[in-house]
Amino acid sequence: MERIRKFLALLIALGVMGVGLIGYAQPKIPKENIPSDIPSEIRKEIEKLYSVDSVEREWAIEHLRDFPERVVPTLPFLIGLLHDNTKTKIRKSSGFRFWDEKGEQTTIISQDISADTIGLEVAKLLVEIGMPAIEPLITALKDEDSTVRTNAEFALKKITGQDFAQDSMKWKKWWGGNPGDSFIALLGEENEQTRKYAKKMLVQMGKAAVEPLIAALNDKSSDVRNSAAEALVKINDPRAVKPLIAAFKDENLELQLNASAIILLGNVGDKSITSVLAKIMNDENESTWLRQAAATALGKIGGESSFMALVEILRSEDEGLVDEASQALGVIGDKSAVPYLLEASKRKSKWIRRGCAIALGKIGDKSAVPALAELLKDSEYDVQCKVTEALEKIVGENFREDSGGISPYKCEEWWEKNKEKFSKGMRDGMRDVHENMKREMSNKLSDS
Repeated sequence: MERIRKFLALLIALGVMGVGLIGYAQPKIPKENIPSDIPSEIRKEIEKLYSVDSVEREWAIEHLRDFPERVVPTLPFLIGLLHDNTKTKIRKSSGFRFWDEKGEQTTIISQDISADTIGLEVAKLLVEIGMPAIEPLITALKDEDSTVRTNAEFALKKITGQDFAQDSMKWKKWWGGNPGDSFIALLGEENEQTRKYAKKMLVQMGKAAVEPLIAALNDKSSDVRNSAAEALVKINDPRAVKPLIAAFKDENLELQLNASAIILLGNVGDKSITSVLAKIMNDENESTWLRQAAATALGKIGGESSFMALVEILRSEDEGLVDEASQALGVIGDKSAVPYLLEASKRKSKWIRRGCAIALGKIGDKSAVPALAELLKDSEYDVQCKVTEALEKIVGENFREDSGGISPYKCEEWWEKNKEKFSKGMRDGMRDVHENMKREMSNKLSDS
């Protein structure tokens, strides 16, 4: 942010200087003033903006479009090229660039005179940059060059959806007020692209948009409510957590949780959202990704309700979901999960066996050692490795090669020498404990 402020200050200090005596358009900031700490790939394109060759300037603008979020430091140089009235010469087709037979970029000159200018192409790039470009664009409305003002006006209208023509005072008043309300109004538009753009602008506003977005969670339009929730999840401001949880729990609001929101709720760890997440996890009509995200979040939240929901889902036919649920049980770390994980580890799916091994290693209960040792014979080498890592954690031994890689063979050797420590009596005793745990859990599940 400090770098951006310096650049904007540089832009204002230099003011608006015309094309000058050099005979071709270039940024109005001297080339030697390009800061040295700008990333090299972006600096290279900024330097091309000073080229005598208009096609090279045009290509530089095209390349900067590849990373609009990263070109914010170039704003003063882009604003300084809004006056470039040179007609564009690169023919574009459906947004694709042109390449020759050798796979190298080439320029195709259109035989038709394009209506666009390089200055307008810069304005379009500023639209893609979005919110960070607003303030310098408002400043550009005071430029003596009418081309600069016209292109700045075009960009401002496209970015904001507002129309104050070239009246910089009105733009300043709007920008100094609460522009978030204007973008929130656009969240209710029928056009999906308009809604996406408004959401992007609100996310760029960051903390300044949080309060109006929280208010929008109760909007009468479901599009507005869901877009507001998505924007708040991306902004990730602490003020939004409780309102988001309350909104997701309110079935009347019909908010659609996405994977990012589910992960956020899991990180927050609020147990009051457990029932909502369990419902998503158990809904066979939901996408696999959302169900898996819900399982992961339940593991982070923990508690008895999360535990029981995860144990129950181990019976699912969805291999990926069972894998996530087993690892979530490992994160919770409750030893009561051991018999259920051992039972699931007998299933045909490699991913389920692998996930159960990881979970048992995290829980660290020695009663699981004999069953895990049996899995050292698994047909899948990946499963053998995860079992070895789990046993390494539980028994505190080193089953590594000299190179540091995990060695199932070393683990098998250790087991042959030490399995008497895990005598049949111990295994039978632990089997009884496991059966009692399963009965108790089954009673809890039937009561819930």
